[in-house]
Amino acid sequence: MIEPSVHAVLSSRHSIRRFFLIMAAATTFAGLIIVVDQATMHATLVGRAIELVASTLAGDLMAIMIIYAVWISIRPPDERNVQLLPITRGEIAEKAESLLSETSHYLFLGRGGGYFRSVILPRLDEMSQTARRRIRVSVVVPNPVGRNGVYYGRMMSALGEKADDNTLAANVLATAIDLAIKAARNPYLTVELSLSSGLPVVRYDVAQSGLLITRDQPKLPALYCSAGNPFYETFRDAVENEIKQSSPIRWTDHSPSDPSVLNTAKDLDLLFSGFPQVDDQTLARALEILKTPSHRYSR
Repeated sequence: MIEPSVHAVLSSRHSIRRFFLIMAAATTFAGLIIVVDQATMHATLVGRAIELVASTLAGDLMAIMIIYAVWISIRPPDERNVQLLPITRGEIAEKAESLLSETSHYLFLGRGGGYFRSVILPRLDEMSQTARRRIRVSVVVPNPVGRNGVYYGRMMSALGEKADDNTLAANVLATAIDLAIKAARNPYLTVELSLSSGLPVVRYDVAQSGLLITRDQPKLPALYCSAGNPFYETFRDAVENEIKQSSPIRWTDHSPSDPSVLNTAKDLDLLFSGFPQVDDQTLARALEILKTPSHRYSR
């Protein structure tokens, strides 16, 4: 990694060329000052001071050019321009929303999906309709039945949140219903949902401009990675590979666009197939979650 303050300077051939031209010109100017000083004022106290300052400046500039020339020569462009930045808790929401700009494919790998459901998906839905631009959304969340639900409830309880063995099922079902309803209302929004066998430790929000990796622990920072480098491709491949290995949910051809038609768990067949069987109580919790969206990154 390179010092962030000069990262932008060495991010393209044009800026690299300008950087070295300016540095070379400054070094040459310092050298000319030394030559002129030695020819006219070398014997005086002021002349010696000027010569000392100019020679020190010229040496420092040459050292900087040599260091960055070596760095540029040994680092390929895709590694040279990478940004791996820690993001504080207060910056996570802002950074996540910045990923949405101009994206046409958004990938989400997580667990309950509270922030994705409350902020990210509505923004993608709005953007696609406003700009009449097709956006594809790929989501992978845990299969909520069995041990995943139990483990999730314990983890959330340990973080000080109210949770039980069915909390994960209600949140995953809420995400599935929200995806189906929004896709039915918006012809520019294409959604894909898959259920993974395991419970992810971290959450990935992946767009074409970069990605964000977060954890449920509120005090922990997130990690931002810019696009166009091997680190981004590695993280994105991990998410896409998880999607390929997960069980897809099949949407119906004529999904209703109003969740009010969902009165019992059997009505879920109107939206999709392949979702684990849930009871009416879990459906009621999921619908209540959709009515009162919330997330831990509220400002």
